[in-house]
Amino acid sequence: MKIYRQTFSEYQQAYIKPLHLLTKPADVKYDLSLKDEAHSQLEDVIAKSRKQLTTQMVLSNFSQSDIGLVLNYIARELKHEKFEPTICVIDCAAFVEQYIGETEKNLAKLVAQAATNNWILFFDEADALFGKRTDIKDTHDRYANQEVSYLLDRLSRHNLLCILEISQKTNLERTKRLGVPILS
Repeated sequence: MKIYRQTFSEYQQAYIKPLHLLTKPADVKYDLSLKDEAHSQLEDVIAKSRKQLTTQMVLSNFSQSDIGLVLNYIARELKHEKFEPTICVIDCAAFVEQYIGETEKNLAKLVAQAATNNWILFFDEADALFGKRTDIKDTHDRYANQEVSYLLDRLSRHNLLCILEISQKTNLERTKRLGVPILS
């Protein structure tokens, strides 16, 4: 979390512990070398967000400092006289609950709060939302990977910009099949 705070002037803890709010992007040089296709995708995501369309994006194979630069760049590009974007960073490893259904309840509260406050949602270590269990061994295991489908469905109902940081290849393939642009 500390590295993301370096690219923003203001930081505060949100209403529950794994949420952090970043405001006022710091004046840092955007020195991130993206391939032309990735830069074009980033600009497309920003353009859709300006039009207040539901927009989702995945970051993969980025260092934390590069992610901080991308978040700073997005916030600066979406800033205008009447609107200072707030990026809500969700530490997914701490956000996921042990009990079935609790994570979904937390996600519902988070999305409602984000829609009300017009936050940009950044899911740090979103792999945690995909569940750790892959083999269905008992009846409870089949619900282990339900959080991501629930999250994407919930987000599609609101005009939010949502960014997921994903590193595992199987999770990247799942999001690619859902049509979410992947920057790597």
